[in-house]
Amino acid sequence: MLSNNGRKKSYYTYSLWAAVVLWMAVIFTFSHESGTASSERSTGVTVLIETAINTVIPADAGMDRENFQYFIRKTAHFSVYFVLSILVVNALRASNVVRSRAWWLTLLISILYAASDEFHQLFIPGRSGQVTDVLIDTVGASVGLGVYWLSSWIWRKERRKTVRSKEVVRDD
Repeated sequence: MLSNNGRKKSYYTYSLWAAVVLWMAVIFTFSHESGTASSERSTGVTVLIETAINTVIPADAGMDRENFQYFIRKTAHFSVYFVLSILVVNALRASNVVRSRAWWLTLLISILYAASDEFHQLFIPGRSGQVTDVLIDTVGASVGLGVYWLSSWIWRKERRKTVRSKEVVRDD
């Protein structure tokens, strides 16, 4: 039988896994768009960013829209897998998976999902599966893991300082 704390922890862990599944569904939804719809979306994002940039840098600065749109699309790949890896590693850690195993499992899950996502795109009109996109996704996931571990290392270090300072106060 679960205590209230155990029940709260399991609800918390389930909610973290639900966030992983939800984020994977978001990735799947974007990948399921036709090539035309996907291109229109990235063009819209590109125009929005260009407009913001043009308020700071003159419009005649020589920005090539096609290359910029390509950069935006690849940044999107990097970003969604950056987020996915943080969600997955957080859920694994809440599920009591040890740090090193959580790191490798997160990377494996991210790479397999990226590869399956690109495979899925082979069946979508106007889309194609790209090995380079899987590599970009993998880099995004790896950087996400790096950020997660760095922030958790800093958090643990600060927590140890706080615990030590409280022990010193109690000893007085």
